[in-house]
Formats: sequence, structure tokens, C-alpha cells
Amino acid sequence: MSGVILLLLYAAYGGWKYREEIRRYTWQQKGAAVFVFIGLIAIGTFLIYVVGNRLVAFLPWQWLQLVVFFVIVVLVLYPIRFVLAKAMVRIFHLSEE
Repeated sequence: MSGVILLLLYAAYGGWKYREEIRRYTWQQKGAAVFVFIGLIAIGTFLIYVVGNRLVAFLPWQWLQLVVFFVIVVLVLYPIRFVLAKAMVRIFHLSEE
């Protein structure tokens, strides 16, 4: 529970700190960014939790399960990072850096 509170406080601080930049964007852009972010988080969570746990359940050794699960997490998060960056560039009409 404290993690959720800290996350909300961090988000509020970020919104306050960058309020002038946030005001420049339309509600459609803000909504699209939130929708894409939550959607990618949901996809990543599903792939890591459901698919990852089902794949490592067949491995006999605990250390091997840990290594394979870590590899699955990296293989899921790495492409999601690039998809999120590409989506934000398209939504906010930014230059790719």
C-alpha cells in the first residue's frame, strides 16, 4: 500500500514540476498517452506474469527458473520501452532522439 502512495506522490510531484509543459498539450494527446501507457503496462504484466510463470513452471531447478524468468522479463520490457517511446513521439509530435 505504501508503494502505491509513493507512486501517486511521485506522479503528483512530476505533474506539478512540469505543469507548464503539460498545459501545452491537448486533452486528446494527454488521454492517448495515458491510454498507451496503461495498455503497454497491462500487456507487459500479462506476458511476464502469465506467460513467464507458465514457461518456468516446467523447469526442474529453482536457479534455472530464476535465470529464465529474468531473461523473460528483459525480453518483455526491452521492446515495450521502444514501443512506448515511438508512441509518445507520434502522439506529441516530437523529434526522435
